[in-house]
Amino acid sequence: MRAFAILLRRELAAFFLSLTGYVVIAAVTLLIGATFVMLIKNMGTEAFPLPVTEIFFNSSVFWIIVILTAPVI
Repeated sequence: MRAFAILLRRELAAFFLSLTGYVVIAAVTLLIGATFVMLIKNMGTEAFPLPVTEIFFNSSVFWIIVILTAPVI
């Protein structure tokens, strides 16, 4: 368990002490925000039986962004 804690600390430090980590976080936040705004605009004024969050988290664009984030890091 001690080795896991040491490796976790080292990996998180490498991620948050480099500029790359912050660039990846900013890019992912921007992409997910843009996807959410496009979803809201496409919904228009119609009423939907599902909550917006359920529609958003079931969209393929959201999952593509999430899946591709880990290899970029």
